Amino acid sequence: MTENKVFQSATGTTKVAFIAIIFTALCLFLYLMSKSIWIISSYVSLFIVFGSKVQTRYHIKGDSLIITSGFCLHQTIAINSIRELVELEKLKISYNTSDEMSISPRDQAEFIACLQKINTGIKLSPMPDSSSPLAIS
Repeated sequence: MTENKVFQSATGTTKVAFIAIIFTALCLFLYLMSKSIWIISSYVSLFIVFGSKVQTRYHIKGDSLIITSGFCLHQTIAINSIRELVELEKLKISYNTSDEMSISPRDQAEFIACLQKINTGIKLSPMPDSSSPLAIS
């Protein structure tokens, strides 16, 4: 059975809220300057389209992890190339021979379980203990 699951980012809502505040302020400013409802409605339409694309999503599709964020990031990682996951505030993924990426799926435990179901060789490392010599100070 092939996995096909989408995980939302834990930080995506904050980005959308920030952009909503900026768009609201811009719409209010434009309305006060021109009193044109057409300008406001066009900016609201842009926000609806743009706001839906700002969310970061982690899509496990078959044996690939597809990471999308907004209009600019679309990266595919072969799940079988993932060597290690390190649980920090974000989840650090080590893949291929030397590539790394930090992501923040909302439900880390389920996300990790889905990846390990596809690639049982993924090493899971917990956050370093603060008393450990490897801990970041």
